[in-house]
Amino acid sequence: MKNIPTYSFFINRTLILILLISSAGNYSFSQNAKLDSLKRLLANAPEDTTKANLYIEITRAYLYDYNDRDAMQTYSEKNLAFSKKLNYKKGIAYSLNFLGIICWGKGDFDKALNYYKTALNLMREMKDIKGESSCLANIGYVYNDKGDYALAVQYTLEGTRIKEFLNDKRGMAICYNNLGSIYLNQSNFKDALLPHFKSLKLREDMKDSSGVGSCFYNIAQVFETQNKLDEALENYKRALTSVSSVGDKLGIALALNSIGNIYLSKTNYEAALDNYNRSLQIRKECDDKQGQAECYNGIGKVYLEKKKYKEALKCQLQSLHLHEITGAKKGLATTYLNLGEISEEMKNYPKAIDYYKKALAISIEINSRDAIRDSYQYLASVYEKLGNDKNALKYLTLYYTEKDSLLNKENFKQIYEINTRYQTEKKQKEIELLTKDQIINEKTLKQQKIVRIALILGLGLVGILLFSVYARYRFKQKANLLLEQQKKEIEEQNVLITDSIDYAKTIQEAILPDNKRIKEYFPESFILYKPKAIVSGDFYWIGRKEGKIICMAADCTGHGVPGAFMSLLGFNMLDNIIEKEQTQPAKILNALNKEMVAAMTQEQFNTAVKHGMDAAIISIDKEHMQFEYAGAHNSLYYIRNGTLNDVKADKQSIGSYKEGKEIIFQNHLLPLEKGDIFYLFSDGFPDQIGGPNRKKFYYPPFKELLLSIHHLDMEEQRSILDKTITDWRGNLDQTDDMLVMGIRI
Repeated sequence: MKNIPTYSFFINRTLILILLISSAGNYSFSQNAKLDSLKRLLANAPEDTTKANLYIEITRAYLYDYNDRDAMQTYSEKNLAFSKKLNYKKGIAYSLNFLGIICWGKGDFDKALNYYKTALNLMREMKDIKGESSCLANIGYVYNDKGDYALAVQYTLEGTRIKEFLNDKRGMAICYNNLGSIYLNQSNFKDALLPHFKSLKLREDMKDSSGVGSCFYNIAQVFETQNKLDEALENYKRALTSVSSVGDKLGIALALNSIGNIYLSKTNYEAALDNYNRSLQIRKECDDKQGQAECYNGIGKVYLEKKKYKEALKCQLQSLHLHEITGAKKGLATTYLNLGEISEEMKNYPKAIDYYKKALAISIEINSRDAIRDSYQYLASVYEKLGNDKNALKYLTLYYTEKDSLLNKENFKQIYEINTRYQTEKKQKEIELLTKDQIINEKTLKQQKIVRIALILGLGLVGILLFSVYARYRFKQKANLLLEQQKKEIEEQNVLITDSIDYAKTIQEAILPDNKRIKEYFPESFILYKPKAIVSGDFYWIGRKEGKIICMAADCTGHGVPGAFMSLLGFNMLDNIIEKEQTQPAKILNALNKEMVAAMTQEQFNTAVKHGMDAAIISIDKEHMQFEYAGAHNSLYYIRNGTLNDVKADKQSIGSYKEGKEIIFQNHLLPLEKGDIFYLFSDGFPDQIGGPNRKKFYYPPFKELLLSIHHLDMEEQRSILDKTITDWRGNLDQTDDMLVMGIRI
């Protein structure tokens, strides 16, 4: 068997995919449920950036699973076309980045680089530095696979610098891992271990078991390449323990396969086969075709060593078939090399040459220089056995030329200069920090000297003060006893006040229509009612008059106890007005405004103290299939045939007062259709402060949310609204009372 790293391509590719998954969060076994939910949202999404962002999330979900590369590519291409139509740079950039990952996985390196670099430019235009760092790291991966190690180090270090600036520990760990892989490919074993140990420390601090397993795996690779098989086996087993603790199936399969490689090198063929077969079984369960190809390669190597050429050939052909399905070009090249080696061992030299030349052609196509180097070495070997000295010398010369090119001094010099520049910049920052620390220390010493002098003077005063302190202590003892008694009285008063407010809540809830009564009028409806305090300034009213169902949502001035008093006053006024046979919404609001003004003194209005309410009221006439609406500041939303309609309210509150001028509210009469959905609400929901920037939720997102859920069951709509505003609020206080009513006709 030739000493060529047959498995390195598959190992690095699978490992990096595991790292990509772990960098975005823990893998969830409810992936299908998540995809189904995202696809439902996509189907009802408006034709704007919301849809583009959903495409991104769906594609990202397929990346985490990564077993359905075709679906990932389909959604990436759809989003690219859609985002270009919108000129939405974020959608374009992320789609290109995903397409780069797909091409990289297939071994189409030049196309992957084109996608990544275009995405990188867009990320920089948008000042999305996190996205920029990911693109830089991805470009580094490709140059590593192409064997261009100087560029691989350059881009990876640039990505690492941004990750360090962002204090993105998970991203830093991934970049350190990739740096170690680049150094390993150059046989720079000393520098390869250091970044892997740095990555291991970060993963352990994050308690990331999958990441810890990946680090042990990389460390084991360094030892394996140095032929330190016992140290490699020990670290592969540590990796297996870490990934097994979190049920990371792909990680377990990868570790088992690598343990099989070690046993193969130790000529313990039965142990090697056992580990390869265990890995193969897991990869079949996960439908990981590329991983299965890797296992068949290993099993084929065992059979080759045991001189079971028929079985070895069968395994490598199975691996070849899987690579043709996945389109992994470098995997094809590696498998052709393995098939050539089997043919060479069977003394079928023409067939071996054919396989080696196929491997060489693919390697040249994807510009994979390490694979080109290996192809030259294999061809030189077989031509030597044929006694064809001319071709043997030709390919041997090409082999050494390519090998020297990959490991030449200039290449190492470039990497050294890049690394030195990176380290120098870090050192310069450390020196600046140390200089600042020195200045701070000098100031601190001066301050300490002053403090010492002051302390000596202070100690002289202590004796003088002791007597006065003792006297004050006696005085405070008496004062504390008095304060304790007052505190107890205040606590008792608080209990009484709280009990009173709780009782007020009971009264308020008693006057509001209960759920049973509401369902009598509207079987398909919901009410989301969330007071800011124990009692609320928001209230709702529902009843029937002259064959019409009247429904009102109101928001009184203030919240808590003052708001509750206003809500009770408004509720009683509304009862009296509708009892007097008022059914037209505008007339109800006009009458309500007059009574509210009459209830408050003229002096109060003139002093600009505002007492009143905002409200939305509808009257539904099912017999004549029409509805009426009037509003004081609070608009009415209704959805018909998938379109949200916004009926604007008058820009005046109930309780408005203008000297010598009557306040009149506008009445809206509109046709009613089966399936219409009405939403009445106060301003508490859209005005809630929250989110990452501590801003209001606002009305446009509120509309989008209602439109995205209107097709769901009404109770399910209520749950989504409640969860959305709770998540938005986070740890912040509730800003105002909230009321949202939903009615489906």
